[in-house]
Amino acid sequence: MKIIKNKQFLSRKSKTVKFENGLRIGHTLLNILNEYPDGVGLAAPQIGLLSRVFVIRLHNYEGIFINPKLIYKENSFISKESCLSFPNQICNIIRYKRILILSETEEFKDTTLQLQNEMATIWQHEFDHLNGETILDKEIKNENLLQSY
Repeated sequence: MKIIKNKQFLSRKSKTVKFENGLRIGHTLLNILNEYPDGVGLAAPQIGLLSRVFVIRLHNYEGIFINPKLIYKENSFISKESCLSFPNQICNIIRYKRILILSETEEFKDTTLQLQNEMATIWQHEFDHLNGETILDKEIKNENLLQSY
């Protein structure tokens, strides 16, 4: 399956899914992500599904996030990010080092997690896809703002 690169499609918001359907989509996303050894995350809209599901694969961790919500964020910083949908772009994005999230996962229907650093950054990137936002939308181009970080 190909990764969607159409910004207009990726700008659409995703819809909540039933847990079982979310798990099925999540496993499909993990299988597709295996085709991209440098990829650390993939969201359902990137494969043409407007469903609130994404996956993260980082080091020895693999996780499915279904109907996630961002509850709290702190300690902003500038993150240099790329995206499987825009492989030749590297963008400066404001992210948060620590976040608190609520999500359905493969293990639990309702899970509250505190994520930090790289995992928090990847989570925020994939979460943005569910809300119709990409790195191209969030890129910081203001040099004064960049220098203030």
